[in-house]
Formats: sequence, C-alpha cells, structure tokens
Amino acid sequence: MLKTMQKTKPFSFFFTFLFTLFLTLLLALPGVSAKEPPKPKPQLLQIDGIVAALDDGHDHVKLYALERLIEYNPLDLQAVVENPDYIAQKAANLLQDETVDIDVCRWAAGALTKGLEFKRRRSQEFRRRSGGVCGRCPCCKLINFTPLLPQLPTHNDEIPVELTVEANPTLLISVNKIESDETMASLLVNNAFFALLDEEHQRVIYETEISLKAKIPGLVSISLPETALTNPDSDKDLLEVDKTYHWHFGIPCDPYDWSSYPFAEGWVKRIAKEESLVQELAKTPEINHPKIYADYGIWTETVSSLVKLRERYPDNSQIQADWINLLASVGLAHLVAK
Repeated sequence: MLKTMQKTKPFSFFFTFLFTLFLTLLLALPGVSAKEPPKPKPQLLQIDGIVAALDDGHDHVKLYALERLIEYNPLDLQAVVENPDYIAQKAANLLQDETVDIDVCRWAAGALTKGLEFKRRRSQEFRRRSGGVCGRCPCCKLINFTPLLPQLPTHNDEIPVELTVEANPTLLISVNKIESDETMASLLVNNAFFALLDEEHQRVIYETEISLKAKIPGLVSISLPETALTNPDSDKDLLEVDKTYHWHFGIPCDPYDWSSYPFAEGWVKRIAKEESLVQELAKTPEINHPKIYADYGIWTETVSSLVKLRERYPDNSQIQADWINLLASVGLAHLVAK
C-alpha cells in the first residue's frame, strides 16, 4: 500500500479521496424501517459512480462499490441501466484479475449471481475427523493436499459423513507443490494410491494407483467404477444405498516406510435419489445442477458436477462465481484458484 501511495501524485491521491467521499454520499440512502429495510432503488447517477469505482486502482474502493451494487434488485437495475451486461462484464473481469484482493473476487462473484452455497442436511451421521495428515517422509516437504470436503466445525472434532446419490461418485483432492525443486519432486512424487473400505474396515471395496504426473498443482479426480474390480461380474453397485464407506488417499513416497507417508481420508454414504431431485435435474439446465445438489445437501455431486462444468466451460463467469461461493461457504476459500 505504501508503494502504491508513493507512486501516486498528490493531486491524484487527493482526487481519489474526494471521489470516494462523493461516492459514499451518493450511495448512502436513508433507511425506512430498521426491521425490514426495502431494497434501494438505483438511480443512474449512482450506478455511474459504482461503474467508475470498479475501475479504481484501490481494492477498498472496488469492494465498497460491489457491496452497494449487490444491494440492488436485478430487475430494478435493468430498468435503469441500458446495458446491464456491461456491469456484469466488469464484475467478471475482476474475477479473472489475479492482482485484486480475494474479498473483491468474492463480492464480484456475488454481483454476478446469487451464489452457490452448500446447505447441509440436518440429520447426518458423524465419524472421526478426516483431513490431510503429514508424516515424516520427504514428500511432506514437497507437497500438501486437501480433500474437497466441507471444513466446518463440529462437536468433538468430528465431521459429517458426506452424501452421494451415485453408485460410483467422483471424489476430489487438491494437491499443491511446496518445494520448487522439480528434480526432487519428480523422483519422490509420482503416484498416489486410493482405497475404499466398508464401514467396519473389514473389507477393501476398491483400490487403485493414481498417477500424479502433470497434476501438481491441481485437482486430482478419483472416479469410482460401477462395480468392484475384485468382482467385476457382481450385479451389485460399488456403493450400495444406505451404506457408509471410508476412503483413504495417500502418497507413499518412501517405499521402505509406509507408516510415515502423507494421507487424507473421508467418509461417504450413498442415499436413494429422491424423485423430486430427479425431476428438478431433468427440467433444469446443466449449469444449475450444482445448485440443486447443494440445496438437497448432496455434497459429493455438488462439487464434482461443478468441477466438470469448470473443465467444460473455463471462461463462463457464472460457473467461476459459483465455484468461489461454494468453496467459501464450506471453509475452502483458499482453494479458489485451483
């Protein structure tokens, strides 16, 4: 901030201060009711000030403008502004600007869409806490990884069992490189392994080796098969309805000491797909499927369907906004750029 002020001429800085003060006065609308304040009605002069502030060189000015912008009803904006898409494009540009503060990105996402927020079901099973654990092996100095699971506080340091409606869902791990030594990383971090066990840990349902080449940093998708490879002729689904499973992801970079490798784990339960969910998915565009899953509290399909949309439509501003809002709603905002 100090460097920015040093590069700014005194007159320019004074003008920015006056402009911010003037914008504040323009956007300060009198309240009518403390209990149920009505949505403010936008005026063209106010919107012009907001649009100008979105191009300001200071993040706090952008942030203030976005906060005011999101207060307006979209229909009211359309009635005042000749080209609403112009404002939406401004917000979309902020999402793609790596130099702006993360809070500005979040509010820009909110300006583009109401946002995708995961709504957890009230009745939920709990298991012992899951998450990434680092051992003593050299991998821990090279990489870290985070399972894409809601990081929300619960009693006794436990997390809920996440739900799926699919027999073969896709699980996701964010893997990040810490050390910059490419040679060392290539020698030690080549593959990971994944295992799916039953609830009592009596039986391995599925296990596989996963190549990490060209996936660090990034998201590792683990797409489960339709049936267990140990018995491919079985007519049973890999995940059975109303059963809970424990999965395990690890990187055995030291073949002589498997007790020290870094790993992550989680719990997943398959539930029956409600008819109302089937109907809503059928009549709703695919781009809004993640929101439907989120409304039903189905985390696994919420995040996996959104990841597939991001891969298919990398330049879609709504999908990018949904990604930011979803991760922020479950304590994973630090993974937004992944």
